[in-house]
Amino acid sequence: MTRRCWLVAALLAGALFGCQSPPPEKYVASTDKGVASSAVPIGNNDAGEPCRYQLVSGGGTGLAARREAEIYCGPWEQPSGHVTELAEPADPARLDAVARSGPWRTYINQRFACDAPVQTHVLGNAPALLMQCTRRVGGWPHLAMVTMVGGRIFATDVISRASWPALERTLAALTGEAASTATASGSEIRRLIEQRTGGASFGSGDEGRFFQQLRLGDAYNNIEDPANAERAYREALAIQQKILGPNDRGLALTMMKLAAQLAHESNDAEADGLLTKAGQRWGSDDWCRMRTGCSAARPAPRVSEGFCAGVVSNRC
Repeated sequence: MTRRCWLVAALLAGALFGCQSPPPEKYVASTDKGVASSAVPIGNNDAGEPCRYQLVSGGGTGLAARREAEIYCGPWEQPSGHVTELAEPADPARLDAVARSGPWRTYINQRFACDAPVQTHVLGNAPALLMQCTRRVGGWPHLAMVTMVGGRIFATDVISRASWPALERTLAALTGEAASTATASGSEIRRLIEQRTGGASFGSGDEGRFFQQLRLGDAYNNIEDPANAERAYREALAIQQKILGPNDRGLALTMMKLAAQLAHESNDAEADGLLTKAGQRWGSDDWCRMRTGCSAARPAPRVSEGFCAGVVSNRC
């Protein structure tokens, strides 16, 4: 592949990450999220990480809420999940509407790609709709659920199946339900999750380290330190491969980042191999999104024409 094509690959990979990455507050500690209460311990998740929840005002979901709690597990200083009591009519028929459209679903869609909602129960016999999702950047499994407990509608999401118990315990605490009901109903939801989810279970710390390495790679690039940028991107890819497996489609964008870095260092052979592997993990929808990025690159048509026409458009 020519150097000009690799330049566009680097630009588009950066653009796609930039559009879909979590906002900056997901990577650094922040104290201006509004008024927060003291953290309440809720035991360990299935990855062995200690978890706690904290009531917040003006939290990360940006929803009209009566109450919102953020869940923290392990060393990552950013939320592993959210439990939001929505300002919605207490009507079970509203669950499907909340799960499929509206402000909460918009919040979810901006960050995750989700399967269709599946009916289930939580905290004993509370009706719920569970969605199994993947993060748009990195392919990390994520869970989202709406439920009605005690005449109130809650919208929730959490990182990975390992942190699901933390979400249930938080919901139980906020609704006054006994913690034992969370354990009793959890088996049904766990079966649904395990039917879909493959690969190793992981904790918040694993996902946090992945995003930290991506940001480190970008930072080293900005100060023109290619050796450390390459090291950071390789580490990010290694974390994904260990947790998600070597063939997961979520590896594609990380491979592109590393490939662009290697091409910049004139390591074209390995770069070409990584781009080929990235392409094997993508479907036509992914290449069509990149074609949209190609359109945005029109200010440099001589640079983008070969890559967009010869690689991207033929796969869309």
